[in-house]
Amino acid sequence: MPQPVTEAPESPTADTDDAAEDTGASIRPLPENWLRTDVTVALVVAAFGILTGFLSIYSPFYVELEWTSIDVMIGAGLLALPLIFYRRYPLVIAPLTCTIYFCAGAFLGFEANSAQVVLFLSIYALGAWEHRRRIAFWMRLVIIILMAVWLAWATLESLTGEAPVSGPLVSGILVQWLINLVFFGAAWIFGDRAWDSAMDRLELERAHAELQSAQSVIAEQAVEFERLRIARELHDVVAHHVTVMGVHAAAARRLLSTDPPRSEAAASQLTHVEDASQEAIGDLRTLVYTLRDSAGSAGPLPGLEDLAELTERADDTTQTVTYDQVGEAVPVGRAVELTLYRVAQEALSNARKHAGATASVHVRLRYGTDAVELEVSDDGRAQPLQRPGTGTGLQGMRERINAIGATIHIGPKSRGGWLVRARVPYKAQESA
Repeated sequence: MPQPVTEAPESPTADTDDAAEDTGASIRPLPENWLRTDVTVALVVAAFGILTGFLSIYSPFYVELEWTSIDVMIGAGLLALPLIFYRRYPLVIAPLTCTIYFCAGAFLGFEANSAQVVLFLSIYALGAWEHRRRIAFWMRLVIIILMAVWLAWATLESLTGEAPVSGPLVSGILVQWLINLVFFGAAWIFGDRAWDSAMDRLELERAHAELQSAQSVIAEQAVEFERLRIARELHDVVAHHVTVMGVHAAAARRLLSTDPPRSEAAASQLTHVEDASQEAIGDLRTLVYTLRDSAGSAGPLPGLEDLAELTERADDTTQTVTYDQVGEAVPVGRAVELTLYRVAQEALSNARKHAGATASVHVRLRYGTDAVELEVSDDGRAQPLQRPGTGTGLQGMRERINAIGATIHIGPKSRGGWLVRARVPYKAQESA
Protein backbone atom coordinates (compact mmCIF):
# COMPACT_ATOMS: atom_id res chain seq x y z
CA MET A 1 0.00 0.00 0.00
CA PRO A 2 1.72 3.23 -1.09
CA GLN A 3 1.81 6.19 1.22
CA PRO A 4 0.97 9.63 -0.13
CA VAL A 5 3.78 12.12 -0.42
CA THR A 6 3.96 14.11 2.78
CA GLU A 7 3.67 17.89 2.50
CA ALA A 8 4.83 20.65 4.80
CA PRO A 9 2.20 22.41 6.89
CA GLU A 10 0.32 24.84 4.71
CA SER A 11 0.68 28.55 5.30
CA PRO A 12 -1.93 31.19 4.43
CA THR A 13 0.05 31.85 1.27
CA ALA A 14 -0.16 28.20 0.31
CA ASP A 15 -3.92 28.26 0.91
CA THR A 16 -4.23 31.25 -1.38
CA ASP A 17 -2.18 29.54 -4.06
CA ASP A 18 -4.28 26.37 -3.80
CA ALA A 19 -7.45 28.42 -4.05
CA ALA A 20 -6.11 30.11 -7.16
CA GLU A 21 -5.19 26.77 -8.65
CA ASP A 22 -8.59 25.26 -7.80
CA THR A 23 -10.28 28.07 -9.72
CA GLY A 24 -8.25 27.25 -12.81
CA ALA A 25 -5.60 29.97 -12.50
CA SER A 26 -2.88 27.46 -13.42
CA ILE A 27 -3.89 25.09 -16.18
CA ARG A 28 -1.50 22.85 -18.02
CA PRO A 29 -2.36 22.99 -21.72
CA LEU A 30 -2.64 19.74 -23.60
CA PRO A 31 -0.05 19.16 -26.33
CA GLU A 32 -0.91 19.16 -30.00
CA ASN A 33 -2.44 15.93 -31.31
CA TRP A 34 -3.06 14.78 -27.74
CA LEU A 35 -6.16 12.80 -28.71
CA ARG A 36 -4.32 10.80 -31.36
CA THR A 37 -1.54 10.03 -28.90
CA ASP A 38 -3.91 8.94 -26.15
CA VAL A 39 -5.96 6.77 -28.51
CA THR A 40 -2.71 5.09 -29.53
CA VAL A 41 -1.79 4.53 -25.87
CA ALA A 42 -5.24 3.04 -25.14
CA LEU A 43 -5.04 0.71 -28.15
CA VAL A 44 -1.53 -0.47 -27.28
CA VAL A 45 -2.47 -1.17 -23.64
CA ALA A 46 -5.66 -2.94 -24.73
CA ALA A 47 -3.76 -5.08 -27.26
CA PHE A 48 -1.14 -5.88 -24.64
CA GLY A 49 -3.82 -6.90 -22.11
CA ILE A 50 -5.75 -9.01 -24.61
CA LEU A 51 -2.63 -10.79 -25.87
CA THR A 52 -1.11 -11.49 -22.47
CA GLY A 53 -4.51 -12.49 -21.11
CA PHE A 54 -4.95 -15.02 -23.89
CA LEU A 55 -1.44 -16.42 -23.41
CA SER A 56 -1.59 -16.64 -19.62
CA ILE A 57 -5.19 -17.83 -19.18
CA TYR A 58 -3.95 -21.35 -18.54
CA SER A 59 -1.70 -20.36 -15.66
CA PRO A 60 -2.65 -21.75 -12.24
CA PHE A 61 -3.82 -18.36 -10.99
CA TYR A 62 -6.43 -17.90 -13.71
CA VAL A 63 -7.50 -21.56 -13.64
CA GLU A 64 -8.13 -21.24 -9.93
CA LEU A 65 -10.36 -18.21 -10.48
CA GLU A 66 -12.21 -20.05 -13.26
CA TRP A 67 -11.87 -17.16 -15.71
CA THR A 68 -12.23 -17.80 -19.43
CA SER A 69 -10.01 -16.32 -22.12
CA ILE A 70 -12.94 -14.37 -23.59
CA ASP A 71 -13.78 -12.84 -20.20
CA VAL A 72 -10.17 -11.83 -19.58
CA MET A 73 -9.81 -10.26 -23.03
CA ILE A 74 -13.09 -8.33 -22.67
CA GLY A 75 -12.03 -7.12 -19.24
CA ALA A 76 -8.62 -5.99 -20.56
CA GLY A 77 -10.24 -4.07 -23.43
CA LEU A 78 -12.81 -2.39 -21.19
CA LEU A 79 -10.17 -1.42 -18.65
CA ALA A 80 -7.95 0.21 -21.30
CA LEU A 81 -10.78 2.03 -23.11
CA PRO A 82 -10.98 5.08 -20.74
CA LEU A 83 -7.31 5.84 -21.41
CA ILE A 84 -8.45 7.65 -24.57
CA PHE A 85 -9.24 10.64 -22.34
CA TYR A 86 -6.96 9.99 -19.38
CA ARG A 87 -5.16 13.33 -19.80
CA ARG A 88 -8.17 15.35 -20.91
CA TYR A 89 -10.45 14.34 -18.02
CA PRO A 90 -8.18 12.84 -15.33
CA LEU A 91 -10.66 13.56 -12.53
CA VAL A 92 -13.25 11.37 -14.26
CA ILE A 93 -11.02 8.72 -15.80
CA ALA A 94 -9.19 7.78 -12.58
CA PRO A 95 -12.30 6.70 -10.59
CA LEU A 96 -13.79 5.19 -13.74
CA THR A 97 -10.82 2.88 -14.31
CA CYS A 98 -10.91 1.83 -10.66
CA THR A 99 -14.61 1.01 -10.95
CA ILE A 100 -14.02 -1.07 -14.09
CA TYR A 101 -11.11 -2.76 -12.32
CA PHE A 102 -13.28 -3.86 -9.41
CA CYS A 103 -16.21 -4.88 -11.64
CA ALA A 104 -13.98 -6.85 -14.00
CA GLY A 105 -12.42 -8.64 -11.07
CA ALA A 106 -15.84 -9.53 -9.68
CA PHE A 107 -17.76 -10.46 -12.86
CA LEU A 108 -15.41 -10.91 -15.83
CA GLY A 109 -11.69 -11.06 -15.26
CA PHE A 110 -8.64 -9.01 -16.14
CA GLU A 111 -5.01 -9.41 -16.99
CA ALA A 112 -3.02 -8.20 -13.99
CA ASN A 113 -0.04 -6.68 -15.81
CA SER A 114 -2.02 -4.45 -18.18
CA ALA A 115 -4.37 -3.57 -15.31
CA GLN A 116 -1.42 -2.23 -13.32
CA VAL A 117 -0.41 -0.06 -16.31
CA VAL A 118 -3.94 1.37 -16.61
CA LEU A 119 -4.12 2.19 -12.91
CA PHE A 120 -0.65 3.71 -13.02
CA LEU A 121 -1.55 6.03 -15.91
CA SER A 122 -4.83 7.12 -14.34
CA ILE A 123 -3.19 7.98 -11.01
CA TYR A 124 -0.28 9.64 -12.80
CA ALA A 125 -2.64 11.78 -14.90
CA LEU A 126 -4.35 13.09 -11.77
CA GLY A 127 -1.04 14.48 -10.54
CA ALA A 128 0.32 15.58 -13.92
CA TRP A 129 -2.74 17.13 -15.61
CA GLU A 130 -5.45 18.03 -13.07
CA HIS A 131 -5.19 21.77 -12.30
CA ARG A 132 -7.43 21.54 -9.22
CA ARG A 133 -4.59 20.36 -7.07
CA ARG A 134 -6.46 19.92 -3.81
CA ILE A 135 -9.13 17.75 -5.43
CA ALA A 136 -6.44 15.76 -7.24
CA PHE A 137 -4.69 15.11 -3.93
CA TRP A 138 -7.79 13.78 -2.20
CA MET A 139 -8.94 11.77 -5.21
CA ARG A 140 -5.60 9.94 -5.37
CA LEU A 141 -5.66 9.35 -1.64
CA VAL A 142 -9.17 7.87 -1.75
CA ILE A 143 -8.30 5.59 -4.70
CA ILE A 144 -5.15 4.32 -3.00
CA ILE A 145 -7.03 3.66 0.25
CA LEU A 146 -9.72 1.71 -1.63
CA MET A 147 -7.06 -0.30 -3.43
CA ALA A 148 -5.33 -1.01 -0.14
CA VAL A 149 -8.60 -2.17 1.43
CA TRP A 150 -9.30 -4.43 -1.54
CA LEU A 151 -5.78 -5.87 -1.45
CA ALA A 152 -6.04 -6.42 2.34
CA TRP A 153 -9.32 -8.25 1.85
CA ALA A 154 -7.76 -10.45 -0.84
CA THR A 155 -4.78 -11.10 1.45
CA LEU A 156 -7.05 -12.09 4.33
CA GLU A 157 -8.96 -14.50 2.09
CA SER A 158 -5.71 -16.09 0.97
CA LEU A 159 -4.47 -16.53 4.54
CA THR A 160 -7.76 -17.93 5.85
CA GLY A 161 -8.55 -20.14 2.89
CA GLU A 162 -8.27 -23.86 2.58
CA ALA A 163 -4.67 -23.71 1.45
CA PRO A 164 -2.24 -23.87 4.35
CA VAL A 165 -0.10 -20.86 5.07
CA SER A 166 3.29 -21.51 3.53
CA GLY A 167 6.38 -19.71 2.44
CA PRO A 168 5.37 -19.49 -1.25
CA LEU A 169 1.95 -18.12 -0.28
CA VAL A 170 3.40 -15.45 1.99
CA SER A 171 6.01 -14.58 -0.63
CA GLY A 172 3.31 -14.13 -3.28
CA ILE A 173 1.32 -11.88 -0.98
CA LEU A 174 4.38 -9.73 -0.23
CA VAL A 175 5.15 -9.44 -3.95
CA GLN A 176 1.61 -8.20 -4.59
CA TRP A 177 1.93 -5.55 -1.87
CA LEU A 178 5.34 -4.42 -3.09
CA ILE A 179 4.16 -4.17 -6.70
CA ASN A 180 1.16 -2.07 -5.71
CA LEU A 181 3.30 0.10 -3.46
CA VAL A 182 5.80 0.77 -6.23
CA PHE A 183 3.18 1.37 -8.93
CA PHE A 184 0.95 3.71 -6.97
CA GLY A 185 3.81 5.49 -5.22
CA ALA A 186 5.64 6.07 -8.49
CA ALA A 187 2.44 7.28 -10.18
CA TRP A 188 1.88 9.80 -7.38
CA ILE A 189 5.45 11.12 -7.27
CA PHE A 190 6.06 11.24 -11.03
CA GLY A 191 2.68 12.90 -11.62
CA ASP A 192 3.45 15.69 -9.17
CA ARG A 193 6.92 16.18 -10.66
CA ALA A 194 5.50 16.32 -14.17
CA TRP A 195 3.04 19.02 -13.05
CA ASP A 196 5.75 21.07 -11.33
CA SER A 197 8.00 20.79 -14.37
CA ALA A 198 5.20 21.89 -16.69
CA MET A 199 4.37 24.87 -14.47
CA ASP A 200 8.02 25.91 -14.37
CA ARG A 201 8.17 25.69 -18.16
CA LEU A 202 5.00 27.78 -18.53
CA GLU A 203 6.41 30.36 -16.15
CA LEU A 204 9.60 30.56 -18.19
CA GLU A 205 7.59 30.98 -21.38
CA ARG A 206 5.55 33.77 -19.80
CA ALA A 207 8.72 35.46 -18.58
CA HIS A 208 10.23 35.16 -22.05
CA ALA A 209 7.14 36.73 -23.61
CA GLU A 210 7.27 39.56 -21.08
CA LEU A 211 10.95 40.15 -21.84
CA GLN A 212 10.24 40.31 -25.56
CA SER A 213 7.42 42.76 -24.93
CA ALA A 214 9.67 44.86 -22.68
CA GLN A 215 12.41 44.86 -25.32
CA SER A 216 9.93 46.10 -27.90
CA VAL A 217 8.83 48.89 -25.56
CA ILE A 218 12.47 49.85 -24.90
CA ALA A 219 13.16 50.01 -28.64
CA GLU A 220 10.13 52.26 -29.16
CA GLN A 221 11.20 54.48 -26.29
CA ALA A 222 14.71 54.73 -27.74
CA VAL A 223 13.22 56.00 -30.99
CA GLU A 224 11.08 58.53 -29.12
CA PHE A 225 14.07 59.77 -27.11
CA GLU A 226 15.97 60.12 -30.37
CA ARG A 227 13.20 62.26 -31.76
CA LEU A 228 13.23 64.45 -28.67
CA ARG A 229 16.93 65.18 -29.09
CA ILE A 230 16.54 66.02 -32.75
CA ALA A 231 13.70 68.34 -31.81
CA ARG A 232 16.20 70.18 -29.62
CA GLU A 233 18.70 70.25 -32.46
CA LEU A 234 15.98 71.52 -34.80
CA HIS A 235 15.28 74.37 -32.45
CA ASP A 236 18.94 75.42 -32.30
CA VAL A 237 19.51 75.21 -36.05
CA VAL A 238 16.38 77.06 -37.09
CA ALA A 239 16.79 79.62 -34.30
CA HIS A 240 20.25 80.46 -35.65
CA HIS A 241 18.96 81.10 -39.18
CA VAL A 242 15.95 83.07 -38.03
CA THR A 243 18.18 85.25 -35.86
CA VAL A 244 20.40 86.02 -38.83
CA MET A 245 17.34 86.80 -40.90
CA GLY A 246 16.13 89.21 -38.24
CA VAL A 247 19.45 91.04 -38.05
CA HIS A 248 19.68 91.53 -41.81
CA ALA A 249 16.05 92.54 -42.12
CA ALA A 250 16.47 95.15 -39.40
CA ALA A 251 19.54 96.55 -41.14
CA ALA A 252 17.70 96.73 -44.46
CA ARG A 253 14.77 98.51 -42.87
CA ARG A 254 17.01 101.15 -41.35
CA LEU A 255 18.87 101.73 -44.61
CA LEU A 256 15.69 102.11 -46.64
CA SER A 257 14.14 104.56 -44.19
CA THR A 258 17.16 106.73 -43.40
CA ASP A 259 19.30 106.64 -46.52
CA PRO A 260 17.40 106.03 -49.78
CA PRO A 261 20.54 106.37 -51.93
CA ARG A 262 21.87 103.27 -50.23
CA SER A 263 19.08 101.10 -51.61
CA GLU A 264 21.62 98.87 -53.32
CA ALA A 265 23.08 97.93 -49.94
CA ALA A 266 19.58 97.37 -48.64
CA ALA A 267 18.90 95.04 -51.53
CA SER A 268 22.03 93.07 -50.60
CA GLN A 269 20.83 92.76 -47.04
CA LEU A 270 17.46 91.53 -48.24
CA THR A 271 19.24 88.97 -50.42
CA HIS A 272 20.93 87.63 -47.31
CA VAL A 273 17.54 87.43 -45.65
CA GLU A 274 16.18 85.44 -48.60
CA ASP A 275 19.12 83.02 -48.58
CA ALA A 276 18.95 82.51 -44.84
CA SER A 277 15.20 81.93 -44.95
CA GLN A 278 15.59 79.31 -47.68
CA GLU A 279 18.28 77.53 -45.68
CA ALA A 280 16.10 77.67 -42.55
CA ILE A 281 13.16 76.13 -44.39
CA GLY A 282 15.40 73.39 -45.77
CA ASP A 283 16.84 72.58 -42.36
CA LEU A 284 13.39 72.60 -40.83
CA ARG A 285 12.06 70.17 -43.42
CA THR A 286 14.95 67.71 -43.14
CA LEU A 287 15.23 67.75 -39.37
CA VAL A 288 11.50 67.45 -38.75
CA TYR A 289 11.56 64.35 -40.99
CA THR A 290 14.17 62.75 -38.76
CA LEU A 291 13.02 63.76 -35.28
CA ARG A 292 14.88 61.21 -33.19
CA ASP A 293 17.34 60.69 -30.23
CA SER A 294 17.67 61.14 -26.49
CA ALA A 295 18.20 64.34 -24.58
CA GLY A 296 21.31 66.21 -25.55
CA SER A 297 23.39 68.87 -23.91
CA ALA A 298 22.48 72.53 -23.84
CA GLY A 299 25.73 73.50 -25.60
CA PRO A 300 26.21 74.29 -29.29
CA LEU A 301 25.47 71.55 -31.78
CA PRO A 302 28.51 69.61 -33.01
CA GLY A 303 29.76 69.85 -36.58
CA LEU A 304 32.51 68.57 -38.86
CA GLU A 305 35.13 70.60 -37.01
CA ASP A 306 34.43 68.44 -33.97
CA LEU A 307 35.24 65.14 -35.69
CA ALA A 308 38.89 65.29 -34.65
CA GLU A 309 37.94 65.67 -30.99
CA LEU A 310 35.38 62.87 -31.30
CA THR A 311 38.06 60.59 -32.72
CA GLU A 312 40.52 61.47 -29.97
CA ARG A 313 37.97 60.52 -27.31
CA ALA A 314 37.35 57.20 -29.06
CA ASP A 315 41.11 56.57 -29.21
CA ASP A 316 41.29 56.61 -25.41
CA THR A 317 39.90 53.04 -25.43
CA THR A 318 41.92 49.90 -26.15
CA GLN A 319 41.09 50.30 -29.83
CA THR A 320 43.29 52.33 -32.18
CA VAL A 321 41.22 55.12 -33.73
CA THR A 322 42.67 57.53 -36.33
CA TYR A 323 41.23 60.45 -38.28
CA ASP A 324 42.24 62.31 -41.40
CA GLN A 325 40.68 64.84 -43.73
CA VAL A 326 41.17 64.68 -47.48
CA GLY A 327 40.73 67.78 -49.62
CA GLU A 328 40.10 71.39 -48.75
CA ALA A 329 37.07 72.01 -46.57
CA VAL A 330 33.97 73.19 -48.40
CA PRO A 331 31.21 75.02 -46.50
CA VAL A 332 28.14 72.87 -46.08
CA GLY A 333 24.82 73.39 -44.35
CA ARG A 334 24.47 73.07 -40.62
CA ALA A 335 22.08 70.14 -41.03
CA VAL A 336 24.67 68.29 -43.15
CA GLU A 337 27.41 68.88 -40.58
CA LEU A 338 25.22 67.66 -37.74
CA THR A 339 24.11 64.59 -39.71
CA LEU A 340 27.65 63.52 -40.63
CA TYR A 341 28.81 64.05 -37.04
CA ARG A 342 26.00 61.85 -35.69
CA VAL A 343 26.78 59.16 -38.27
CA ALA A 344 30.44 59.14 -37.19
CA GLN A 345 29.43 59.06 -33.53
CA GLU A 346 27.11 56.08 -34.02
CA ALA A 347 29.62 54.23 -36.22
CA LEU A 348 32.37 54.61 -33.61
CA SER A 349 29.99 53.40 -30.91
CA ASN A 350 29.16 50.31 -32.95
CA ALA A 351 32.85 49.64 -33.56
CA ARG A 352 33.51 49.69 -29.81
CA LYS A 353 30.74 47.17 -29.21
CA HIS A 354 31.25 44.83 -32.15
CA ALA A 355 34.75 45.09 -33.66
CA GLY A 356 36.69 43.85 -30.66
CA ALA A 357 38.95 45.47 -28.06
CA THR A 358 42.10 45.44 -30.25
CA ALA A 359 40.56 46.54 -33.55
CA SER A 360 41.85 49.48 -35.59
CA VAL A 361 39.23 52.05 -36.59
CA HIS A 362 39.78 54.75 -39.19
CA VAL A 363 37.62 57.85 -39.74
CA ARG A 364 38.09 59.73 -43.04
CA LEU A 365 36.34 62.94 -44.13
CA ARG A 366 36.79 63.54 -47.86
CA TYR A 367 35.82 66.73 -49.68
CA GLY A 368 35.40 65.92 -53.37
CA THR A 369 34.49 67.98 -56.36
CA ASP A 370 30.80 67.21 -56.17
CA ALA A 371 30.20 65.70 -52.71
CA VAL A 372 31.49 65.39 -49.16
CA GLU A 373 32.04 61.83 -48.00
CA LEU A 374 32.50 60.33 -44.55
CA GLU A 375 33.94 56.85 -43.96
CA VAL A 376 34.27 54.91 -40.70
CA SER A 377 35.89 51.50 -41.14
CA ASP A 378 37.45 48.88 -38.88
CA ASP A 379 39.40 45.65 -39.27
CA GLY A 380 37.80 43.78 -36.39
CA ARG A 381 35.65 40.69 -36.26
CA ALA A 382 32.14 40.58 -34.93
CA GLN A 383 32.07 39.95 -31.17
CA PRO A 384 29.12 38.41 -29.27
CA LEU A 385 27.28 40.89 -27.07
CA GLN A 386 26.17 40.13 -23.54
CA ARG A 387 23.17 42.40 -24.04
CA PRO A 388 21.60 42.72 -27.50
CA GLY A 389 20.95 46.24 -28.74
CA THR A 390 17.64 47.71 -29.83
CA GLY A 391 18.70 48.18 -33.46
CA THR A 392 17.83 51.89 -33.53
CA GLY A 393 21.41 53.04 -34.26
CA LEU A 394 21.55 51.83 -37.86
CA GLN A 395 18.00 52.97 -38.40
CA GLY A 396 18.92 56.41 -37.12
CA MET A 397 21.89 56.74 -39.48
CA ARG A 398 19.81 55.79 -42.50
CA GLU A 399 16.98 58.15 -41.60
CA ARG A 400 19.31 61.08 -41.07
CA ILE A 401 21.12 60.51 -44.36
CA ASN A 402 17.92 59.98 -46.36
CA ALA A 403 16.47 63.17 -44.91
CA ILE A 404 19.20 65.35 -46.48
CA GLY A 405 19.01 63.59 -49.84
CA ALA A 406 22.27 61.68 -49.41
CA THR A 407 23.27 58.00 -49.56
CA ILE A 408 24.84 55.62 -47.05
CA HIS A 409 26.41 52.18 -47.23
CA ILE A 410 26.58 49.99 -44.11
CA GLY A 411 27.99 46.49 -44.20
CA PRO A 412 30.97 44.15 -43.96
CA LYS A 413 34.15 44.68 -45.98
CA SER A 414 35.37 42.00 -48.36
CA ARG A 415 38.64 41.61 -46.46
CA GLY A 416 37.09 41.62 -43.03
CA GLY A 417 35.83 44.35 -40.78
CA TRP A 418 32.95 46.78 -41.11
CA LEU A 419 32.40 49.90 -43.21
CA VAL A 420 30.05 52.87 -42.92
CA ARG A 421 30.22 55.31 -45.85
CA ALA A 422 27.97 58.37 -46.13
CA ARG A 423 28.02 60.53 -49.27
CA VAL A 424 26.32 63.94 -49.45
CA PRO A 425 26.28 65.62 -52.88
CA TYR A 426 26.69 69.39 -52.74
CA LYS A 427 23.62 69.84 -54.93
CA ALA A 428 21.54 67.71 -52.61
CA GLN A 429 22.44 69.69 -49.53
CA GLU A 430 21.85 72.97 -51.35
CA SER A 431 18.36 71.85 -52.36
CA ALA A 432 17.66 70.75 -48.81
